[in-house]
Amino acid sequence: RRRARRARSFEMNYDPEGHQDEPWYQVTEGVGYNYNFTDIQAALGLAQLDRLESFKRRRDEIIDRYDEAFADLAGLRTPPDPGEADPMYHLYAVEVREPFGCDRTEFVNAMHAENVGVQVHYVPLHYHPYFQEEYGYERGDFPNTERVYEGLVSLPLFPAMTDGDVEDVVRAVERLHAYRAA
Repeated sequence: RRRARRARSFEMNYDPEGHQDEPWYQVTEGVGYNYNFTDIQAALGLAQLDRLESFKRRRDEIIDRYDEAFADLAGLRTPPDPGEADPMYHLYAVEVREPFGCDRTEFVNAMHAENVGVQVHYVPLHYHPYFQEEYGYERGDFPNTERVYEGLVSLPLFPAMTDGDVEDVVRAVERLHAYRAA
């Protein structure tokens, strides 16, 4: 908790050991950021908390529909069954594999042509210049990560989606699969 408090405020320690008699004394113990909320942001956040359960229910309904629709599509790997866990998904990431009949770029372009807003989440850390320069990472250092990343696409998943929106996504994926797998 103490570490989180420091991280939200530029990694400043306002109570460093050995300076209890100097309440003004503060030290920076690392690189941090300013994560303080405004009153308006806090009020919005509190209001959203009241809707959390309904958001989760709706996301779970969408996930159930996607899981059902895509269960038997060759070359489309869906998220694993969480078993007894009850996660609050913010993404529905699928992996487009060779049997699907196209690569990720073709998949994304086809979905965009159908007005389905897919995204690619997330670029592996070792592809980013900061991590390459700071830690010496290179492409090829994490082959499993790279293999999964090459096919990873996030389908739309947000509580405001209507049943019609969800069916539009399902139909677009099924159409592309039928076309490319033929």
